[in-house]
Amino acid sequence: MRRLSWIVVLTVILGSCATYRYSRQAEEAMTGDNWDAAVYYLLEALAADPGNIKLKMDLQRARTRAAEEHFRRGLGFKAAGELARARTELELAVQLDPTHQYAETELAKVRKDLEILAQEGGAAKLEQAKKAAREMKVKPPILTPETAEPMTLAFPNPVNVKDIYNAIAKAFGFNVLYDPRLKDTKLAIELKNVTAKQALDNVVQAAQHFYKVLDEKTIIVVEDTPQNRRDYEDLVVKTFFLSNAEVKDINNMIRTLIDARRVATNEQLNALVIRDTADKVAIAERLIAANDKSKAEVLVSVELLQVDSSKLRDIGASLSSYSYPITLDPSRITGSADEASIPLPRLDDITRSMWGVVVPNVTINLIKSAGQAETLAQPELRITEGEKGSVVIGDRVPIPTTTFNTSQTVGGNIVPITAFQYQDVGIKINVEPRVHHNNEITLKLEVEVSELGESVEVAQGQRQPKIGTRTIKSVIRLKDGETSLLAGLLRYSKRESKSGLPFLSDLPVIGGLFRSTQHDFKKTDLILTLTPHIIRNPDITEEDLAPLWVGTETRVSIFGTAPRVQGPAELGIFGPGRGQPLSLPAEQEGEGVPEEAPPLRFQEQEKPDKSSSLLLPSPGQAPSAEKGKEGGLAATAASADADSFGLSRISFYPQRLPVHVGAEAGVVVVLEAGVGGADAPLHLAYDPARLEVLRVEEGHVTTADGVKAVTVTHTPVLGWITLSYPGTATGTSTLCKLTVRPRTAGELPIIFAGPIGGITSQNATVVAVPQVLGSQP
Repeated sequence: MRRLSWIVVLTVILGSCATYRYSRQAEEAMTGDNWDAAVYYLLEALAADPGNIKLKMDLQRARTRAAEEHFRRGLGFKAAGELARARTELELAVQLDPTHQYAETELAKVRKDLEILAQEGGAAKLEQAKKAAREMKVKPPILTPETAEPMTLAFPNPVNVKDIYNAIAKAFGFNVLYDPRLKDTKLAIELKNVTAKQALDNVVQAAQHFYKVLDEKTIIVVEDTPQNRRDYEDLVVKTFFLSNAEVKDINNMIRTLIDARRVATNEQLNALVIRDTADKVAIAERLIAANDKSKAEVLVSVELLQVDSSKLRDIGASLSSYSYPITLDPSRITGSADEASIPLPRLDDITRSMWGVVVPNVTINLIKSAGQAETLAQPELRITEGEKGSVVIGDRVPIPTTTFNTSQTVGGNIVPITAFQYQDVGIKINVEPRVHHNNEITLKLEVEVSELGESVEVAQGQRQPKIGTRTIKSVIRLKDGETSLLAGLLRYSKRESKSGLPFLSDLPVIGGLFRSTQHDFKKTDLILTLTPHIIRNPDITEEDLAPLWVGTETRVSIFGTAPRVQGPAELGIFGPGRGQPLSLPAEQEGEGVPEEAPPLRFQEQEKPDKSSSLLLPSPGQAPSAEKGKEGGLAATAASADADSFGLSRISFYPQRLPVHVGAEAGVVVVLEAGVGGADAPLHLAYDPARLEVLRVEEGHVTTADGVKAVTVTHTPVLGWITLSYPGTATGTSTLCKLTVRPRTAGELPIIFAGPIGGITSQNATVVAVPQVLGSQP
């Protein structure tokens, strides 16, 4: 039994020692912000002492802090593209704090991205998935004509417009339906080298109609009236979650600019829901993207130095009192110290010895003193644009305030009620910044310096201290990092006082022995420096500054007065058609491309009958590529997936370029100018760490002023190529030829990097194949 008791005592002692040791180690870890170690030591301490409430509380705090640290690291790795490390950190955050819902959400996103990356071509799939998520639109029906090749359609004499529609539909291979209210007017028109889209657009514009795609082979033509637009235009509902702007401000802007009436707001989520046509929703998206920018933030570094100087000089003789009271001792007559009165019959008994005079002490002052005090403060204020930031350095002094309440009386007298209001006394700085787009900052500044002074009488028997104040209000404009010096807040006070015996102190030479002279000098100087630094600025891009074509006053459209009912902005209503795709011959794949991309080749067609006003290819034959034949069918090389809205397009030939790592290959960049042409500069981008661009050979573009050379600016370190040319490009031109050499294996993209508005691109991918053992680059 005794042995068992000793074992129990020894176990308790050892457990206590372990608890103490681990708790001390946990405290040291928490002091050094090593929260992972703190969690470990606290778990060990709790294992030895499970009922310790303090250890449990410390463990909960340590787990929360450690989870937050891992979560922030995970977000950083995710932003840097290190998804595997991000997953590890986020998993630790969730394990440490299972209630961290934000970490769970981000962990699920990272796991999903890693699953996509694990697949073949995962990087490209992941980028496509992210792009699709950002630009998810409702997909409208796409019209797919039998051919995408241009044709010439001539109707020199007025014919029924429905016959023209039927002829176009028969030529390009689709069906046409008509609204029952459509009137069959007559029209004369000539269309040279037009695609199906161009032909329909020209005819419906001339006839004041519009059309809507019902399926890939059918359209319906309707008279262009506001009522018919409302009846046929499909509506889109989209929710915009605002990150920075106020929902009421964006709501007012959308309603004012594009006349959107079906707009709902969700202030709790700061979201805007729009139900309108695809055109208006696309315009609203551009407007919201341009205006939902984060507010600028400024870090204002303040350095404040206050110097207080004082000097005192007090020289001369002074008396302890300049009053000489004469007193009478009545006890000499009355015989009692308590009796202060003298009877009148005994006044004659008063003698000179009963009187007394209080003689003051004489003090010789020989004082000279000087003092200096410095107060230094270096606060930093981080202020959002449009908001006010303030800093107060000083004390809060209670100032009594007395009120009288007639309902509260004591013995008929009104009882005063005294309350205290605290007032800041010291240095107070208020700053309101505004950040300009040229990285300059305007500071609306207010500086107040106050100090307690002497007490003055404000009422009978009541004295209050004076508060001396110096205030400066100013508006200054500084560059980012520029320092402004504010000085001159100087306060100077000088006081001189003299005291002495009458008459004697005014005597020359010896008068100084009977008077005292005091000089008191005080000076306070304040020097203030302000240095603003921009730490956050609205990300305003070139796309935000570009004008947006929104149609006419009566009809808002993102592509102007479009004669067809639009789907979402990025999707065309014409599909690729059934013509030949634009591709390289098989023997040229992987070996680069020639200076000009090879055109499409079509079989020759027999000459059609000149008497026909509509010239069609024979069944089973492709349109002829021959031009210049009178009445013949004209065809030009065009890409099968030509942009359906007349936008310009950047194409790469070949689009996928297989090449060994270390070997060289060529990529040709071609510009297909849209209806409005294409303006420079144009930008290309690639990853310089994985792909090397050895040479960039300049091309030429066709403008209204003739053929112009393309100027190339290449920055290999950044992987950035800028193509410039004077004027506006028209037609199809070869911009440049890139000679590339892969550094690493894998899919290496070359992308068109802007401007985004008005130009589309298919981009290019260099498929880098590892070197085969023994082969030469």
